[in-house]
Amino acid sequence: MWYSFKSGLNLQLSFEGASRPDKISGQGLIHNNIHFYRGADPDGWIRHVPAWEEVLLAGIYPGTDLQLAWRGNAPAAYFRSSEAAGDQDRQSLQDTRVISAVLRGVEGPPEDLAPVMMGGQSQLSVRAMGEEHKLLLPGGDLPWRLHLETSGGIAKTFTIEPGANLPAGPPSPALTPVDASLFYSTFLGSSLWDQADAVGYDGSANIYLAGHTLGLDFPAEAGYSQEAHNVDAFAASLDPTSGQANYIVVFQGSDLLNGEEYATGLDVTAAGEAYIVGRTDSSDFPTTLGAYDTSYNGNIDAFALKLDPAG
Repeated sequence: MWYSFKSGLNLQLSFEGASRPDKISGQGLIHNNIHFYRGADPDGWIRHVPAWEEVLLAGIYPGTDLQLAWRGNAPAAYFRSSEAAGDQDRQSLQDTRVISAVLRGVEGPPEDLAPVMMGGQSQLSVRAMGEEHKLLLPGGDLPWRLHLETSGGIAKTFTIEPGANLPAGPPSPALTPVDASLFYSTFLGSSLWDQADAVGYDGSANIYLAGHTLGLDFPAEAGYSQEAHNVDAFAASLDPTSGQANYIVVFQGSDLLNGEEYATGLDVTAAGEAYIVGRTDSSDFPTTLGAYDTSYNGNIDAFALKLDPAG
């Protein structure tokens, strides 16, 4: 069980002597819209992973279940006697040594650290990474031991008495399951560094990208120099169904070794007209007759350009 904080701190509460759950079951389905596309083989993709309000780990200790949930910005847990527990198991649960957990990595002497009851739940204030943090400890109808180890190697053990039930969470949002199918996935690049820095779409759902490339073999249309060069800006439009390129355009000056172009912003109209902005230090970056400024001003200049739906 992990406690994570915005500061980057992660504290793990380890349940010592716990067994693999006999069964893991979810309660209160929120949605099943989580998908993992890992690797090139579709057989390895995992789709429609469910998200639950609560998860029950049955039998992690003899006759004991652990119920997990998320409350506010912190995990919450609740130990309870298993409905399947026999009389012998129920008797053993009266011994606080049956359920034991260890929390490591906190700072300060243990005598300054002790759980307190707040609203029927045990809370522990700890110091780590120079800051104070409040941890919501597992509650339930069973006692258990908390073994606390500081970063200085000092340890102390507390007995956590039975407390309130798992606190109620907020009502789940009414989410509609979505079949998030992977329509297409494609590479766009060369044998060197390529990066898309902006994305947009038009009224027909064509996808537009703008970015930069270092590769001589970037798949641009005719006219792109295949000589050694530095960094060039590019724009591309992709078909919404197949992912095939409607067009790929590269913008570069004639000083291939010293000039650099980066396309950093993009906007697209419903009709498919693409507006692209970026920066260049090429003295002869391509400009058009009658434009606002057709002369290089030195150092690094901003540029703005417009492409028609055909590129």
